[in-house]
Amino acid sequence: MTTSTSPKNSREISLPLSRVRIVMKSCPEVDSLGADSIPVIARATELFVQILAKEVYDKSGQKSQLGYGDLADTVQSDDKYGFLQDVVPRKLKYREVLEILKKQQEASVNSSEGEGESDGDIKEVSIKKSSEKRKSDSSSSSKKSSLKSASAATSKPNPQKK
Repeated sequence: MTTSTSPKNSREISLPLSRVRIVMKSCPEVDSLGADSIPVIARATELFVQILAKEVYDKSGQKSQLGYGDLADTVQSDDKYGFLQDVVPRKLKYREVLEILKKQQEASVNSSEGEGESDGDIKEVSIKKSSEKRKSDSSSSSKKSSLKSASAATSKPNPQKK
């Protein structure tokens, strides 16, 4: 008995094709689906999951059970899984998050002290930015009002037509 690695029919695929079709249709970039594309994508997905699971197993020291942490460590440490890093992040404990936030705050305080700007300089910059924003907002609102009046003038019915 020989086993084939390429599917000859959809029975060799263990993912439900209807679910694969739904996921594929949910992508806004997909306009139409060919009948042959769904089993091919399902099979490719199965192979990808097998390869990922094997790598996780190998990197975890071949434990009898794999956990989320093992998967997250593999995804975060291997560049070829970079597209999954946002989907499978490492789990952090609350204490670790607090330490990270504290370090970030210290770094931002140190960087602002090192720039040598006084409070007066910062206030001047923020005042300039806010006045520039007001100018741009007023010019855009005047453009919008002129567009509205122009469209209103063109959409009025002509009373001389009978």
